[in-house]
Formats: sequence, structure tokens, C-alpha cells
Amino acid sequence: MFVFGAQYLRGATPPRGDWERDFARMAEAGFNTVRAWLVWNTVEKSEGVVDFDALNALLDAAGRNGISVGLLFHLHAAPEWLISRHPQYWYVNAEGIPFEPSARPNTPSGGWPGLCYDHPEVRQMEERFITDVVRGLSGRKEIGFWEPMNEPHQWVDLARSPVGWFCYCPASRARFREWLQRKYGDIAALNAAWGRPHDDWEQVRPPTWRFGYTDYIDFRQFTMDDVRDEIAWRSGVIRRYDKRPVIAHAWGGGAVTCTNIGAMAFDDWKNAEPFDKWGYSAFPSSHRENVAISLCTDSTRGAARGKEMWQSELGPGDVGAGLDRRGRVKPEVMAGWSWQSILHGAKGLLYWQYRKEAHGVEHACPALTDYEGGPTELLDEARRIGAVLRANEALFRTSRADTARVAIVLSMRTYLVDWCDHRQSTLAIDSLSGYYRMFWEENMPVDILHEDYMNASDCGNYKLIVLPLPAALSANARAVLKAYVEAGGTILSDPYFCAYTDSFWLDRRMPGAGFDEVFGCREKDIHRAAPAEPVRLAGSLFRIAGGRFREDFLLTGGEAAAFYGDWSPAVVRHAWGKGTALLSGVNLGLSYAPQLGVSDDFQREEAQTTTEDAKSLVFALINDLGITGSFESDCRDLRGGFLRGDGPEDVFIVTNNAEEQRNCRVEIGRGFRKAVDLFTGSDVAVYRGQMMADFKPLETRVFRLGKAAE
Repeated sequence: MFVFGAQYLRGATPPRGDWERDFARMAEAGFNTVRAWLVWNTVEKSEGVVDFDALNALLDAAGRNGISVGLLFHLHAAPEWLISRHPQYWYVNAEGIPFEPSARPNTPSGGWPGLCYDHPEVRQMEERFITDVVRGLSGRKEIGFWEPMNEPHQWVDLARSPVGWFCYCPASRARFREWLQRKYGDIAALNAAWGRPHDDWEQVRPPTWRFGYTDYIDFRQFTMDDVRDEIAWRSGVIRRYDKRPVIAHAWGGGAVTCTNIGAMAFDDWKNAEPFDKWGYSAFPSSHRENVAISLCTDSTRGAARGKEMWQSELGPGDVGAGLDRRGRVKPEVMAGWSWQSILHGAKGLLYWQYRKEAHGVEHACPALTDYEGGPTELLDEARRIGAVLRANEALFRTSRADTARVAIVLSMRTYLVDWCDHRQSTLAIDSLSGYYRMFWEENMPVDILHEDYMNASDCGNYKLIVLPLPAALSANARAVLKAYVEAGGTILSDPYFCAYTDSFWLDRRMPGAGFDEVFGCREKDIHRAAPAEPVRLAGSLFRIAGGRFREDFLLTGGEAAAFYGDWSPAVVRHAWGKGTALLSGVNLGLSYAPQLGVSDDFQREEAQTTTEDAKSLVFALINDLGITGSFESDCRDLRGGFLRGDGPEDVFIVTNNAEEQRNCRVEIGRGFRKAVDLFTGSDVAVYRGQMMADFKPLETRVFRLGKAAE
């Protein structure tokens, strides 16, 4: 089944009296799945008394309308009877102040963020509640899946700037020391890495003030592992009593665009490991975020590592809260987000959400329906999308995202270095997303590789691997990249390559980690780039604006592939092994960053600046690799590509990313003999691999393509 539906129940809304009517309307709209929150303090109002009457009524209403229900354990909403009894288990901030649980936008019922998991006693309380619910409902056939935590990450204090991060309670400090002992083995190794002496482990404390790399990154990497351990543990409790899938999804686009990754401390690749299926949430606000949706879906697909991947919470616009509202987007904009998610690999699509919430700060915000639960033009659009998915169920279920010949490396270590410097990671995010945008605009499929999970075998499939802001690449990434280039691959890197060692100390030579041999050069100096750094290549002058660094090189075997205005090397090309290494002295991705995210918590409002010359320079540098887009068109605003099937048909999804109507010639390739518009059912002529298609402003069209006989 291609999962299609919406988030429905959270805490007190929608009211029980509306459930039957709402499920009937959802079934009429073609929904087959809803997701409901088991908010702890609304499900267990008094100790040991679970409100099974309400839970069974919800499942009864869903079952009568043929809708599957996923149940999320929202334990960040601790019951008041538990909070008042155990203040010793509250989270503690860096100043040593306990954080008294309260309400927040996604938990209007209060009790947020709950109690600190690092206390064994808290885990016992959580286990009892999860066990009671799963055992009590395990016989219900309407349950489609379980979720042990919403958007697994360490919660942050949004009332502070920069945000406050956690936890500094005695239990968390103890678990951090245990984590450090496993990592370093003995106190001498820790002292060498941290650069300060400790006599024994009891003296080791998590950092509390602004500055530092090694200790802070150790603390945040510990927290990432702690979050992963918590969701794995909760998943294990669920699986003891029920065999249905246990799933989860990443916060607001995932780590790849999380500006507060150091504070929130989560790693999608680690978090996806315990689950049967993986996804992410997204709250875009305009068609401009189509590029961010595509990037985040590709990143989530990479984190899923072959598991089924969903767009688990897709907001239909109206981002905001209370009196801060943006309003619903046009149906064609929501359709673009939906189809871009599917194009990049999502096998499930759940909207946030079906009904508007009536309680709390997020009241009246993103929903497919009006205040009373009545239809809107967005619900009508969702109905159209669902009809296409149902009518072509097998094709969408079995087809896969197109093969990528370009990969971009996500360095979580570098994201954390950026966070240590700035208490946000926008420099690292924009460096990566800028490169992604270049290839996305040319309709070139891209994979996102995590530095700790990439391997030489998979990398052999790529013609190019891009390294945006690679200041602190992991040992695994370094080894894989050397093997990749030696075997014949091509890498393109930003400046300041591996400036930091495994312990986040400055290396003794740049490029670091011995890559001066790979790139055939050494750094002479590095400083802030000029506002529009001139770079010359093959008689053309490119002005790279909005960059960060200008790195100057001494050639030690490599050659200048491009020059600064003073004719010193700006980009170095070096043949190493059977492959090629390109090192840019300017931040090319950063100069083309979309500066967008799809989080509802941290909205980016910067004015986008684009240096077209940066994109032109990149494609001039890699021109000889023969990397092409999935299709060609005389309309430069078309964005899309193929879902490839093993049978006689593929899917072609293409969005007009312009606010004007377009009449386009589209070259889909001579491998196709016919096309059918899946919304209208009408045939579209294909002649010598070309088709003509009209697009309304921001319209997405979806075609079933018949393959020509070989």
C-alpha cells in the first residue's frame, strides 16, 4: 500500500464527537492512513489508568472507514502526577537550573519536555506506560504502525538566544563520562584530546560556556548517541508485544538543513537504524522551497539506507502560530511539494494535518480543512493526488528514484564545528545546499552521503563527489575518498580541507590528513574572500560573491585549473591514481545557496543572493565528466525527473517552478514510445524522444511513460 493520509489526533483535538464524521470524509478523499499522538498526560490522566475507552473508540471509527492508524508515543508530555512527584528527574540546563515541565506549541496539554531519560527510574516509568498501551491494543487490526518518539532529537529551550541545550543533570553527566570512557579508554587519552589534565573520570564535566571544539563536540555526539539509544530502547519495548512496523521520522527536513544541529543533537543516519521505515517532516511556505524539499527527501532517503521512506509530515502552508499566520498556499504549490517528495523517493505521504487544532499556540495553523473540518481547495488537491496514486498503486510502489551520478558529502563533524563557532550551522548548510541547488536546477539526480556511512563500493557508482566545507571530515570519509579517487573517481572540494584532526585540533599542514598529496598542493594562506572574488578559467571571468574564504595555494604536482585575478591558482586540479582531485580556493556552493529550510521551529528569513557565476564555474570545471540531466527542455524553469520501474513503464514527474504559464518542448529520451497524463488519462504524443507539454503557473504534471521495445 502506498501510504497516503494525514496527521489527525493530538491531545484534546479534534473532539471525540467529530471522529466518525472526519474519518468518513477522509475515506471519501482517498486517505488510507492517519497518524495519531498518544500524548502521555492525556492518555494516562491518573497513575496506571490508561484511557482505553477513547483509544478503542478512535480505532473503531477508523476501522469502520477502512483507515489504518499509526500511534505515536509522545512521552515528552509527562503527566502532572508524575512531574510533581519526581522533580529530581527534571532536565537541567547549563547553569544548573532544573527546567520545570510546562506547555509548548506542540504540547498544549503541558508536561513538556517530560523527564530526563538518562535516569533509570524514568526509563522504568516509560516502559510501564508503553507496555500497558501496546499490550492493551495489540489485538486491534486497525493499527498500522507504532512510533516511539516524534522527530527524535534533544529538545531545546527556545526562550533563550542562542537556544538552550541539555542535559546537565547528574544522570546525564554520569552517562557522558561512561560514553567518554568507551571512546577514549583511559583518562590520559581524554586529556590528550581535550588538552587539559584530569586526575580521574569524576573530574570530567560537560562544557557549559561558549568556547571549545573537542569537549563540546564530544558532548553533542554523546547526546546524538543517547537519543539514538533511547529510541532503540523504546522500539525494543514495543516489539516485545507487537510485530507491526516501528517507524519514526526526522525533525523539520532532517539534519541536512538543521541550523541548530549542535543543540538539538540528532543524526538521521543513526536515528534511522532502529526502525523498519524512516521519514521526515517539512513545513515549507512557498514554491521556492521545492529545492529544499528535494534536498531533504534525498538526504532522508540516504539515511534510510534502503528502507522504505516517507514524507511523514508535510504542512500545507500557513506556517506560524497564534496571531502569526501566513495563510494557506495555492493548491498547485502544495502539489509541487507532494510530487517532489515522491519523485525523490517517498513511498508514503502524510499531511500535517487534517484538522486545525483548537488548543494551544499552534491553533488554527496548517490543516487541509477549515475550522469545522469542512473541505478546502487543499483537501480537493490532496484528493486529486491520492486518486493518481491509487489508480497507479503498483507502479508508484515499485518504482525507484533515478540513479544519481553525483553525490554530496554531509559532514556532521563540520556541522558541529560550525555550531561551536557560531551557535548555528548555516555556513555548513548553505555550502552543501548551494551545490545541491546547482545540480537540482539542471535536473541531475543527487545522492547525499554521510561521512560515517559512505563506503568505497557505493562511491564507485558516482562520476563526481562534492565536498562542501570539508573542514573536519571523519576518518571513514577520508579513507573512502582516497580509495575512490585512486580507483578513477573525481572529487570537487571547497577550501580548508580537513583542517581539523580527529580530535578537532588544527592539522600541521593544509590540505590536512595527508590530502596535500591527493590535491597536489599546499595552502600558502587563507583569509576572507573579496565581496566578488574574480576567478578566471579558459578565457572567462567569473566573479564569486557571497563566499567565505580565499585560499592561496603552492602547487606540489597539481596544476592551476583556474586563476584568481592576480593569476595565482584559484582551483587546483591533480591527477592522482586513476582519478582526479579538484580543490577550489573559494566556497562555490556557498555562493549559490538557496538559504532555505523547511522547519517550523527555525524559519530562515534571509534575502537570497545568488552568484550565477559560481554555478557556471562548477560546470566548467566538471564539463569533461559527461554528467547530464534526466531530461532536457527549452523551458528553464522545469524541475523534475523519473521514477524508474523494472517493468515496461516509468513515471515522469515535472514541475513548472515559474509563476508564469509555459509551453515546453521536453526531451525525455528515445527509450520511450508513449506517454499518458495520469491526471486526465489522455495520451500525450511522443516523437523521437520528445513531447510537447503546456504548464500552468507552478503546475506539476505526472506522466506514465511506456518504454520502447529493445
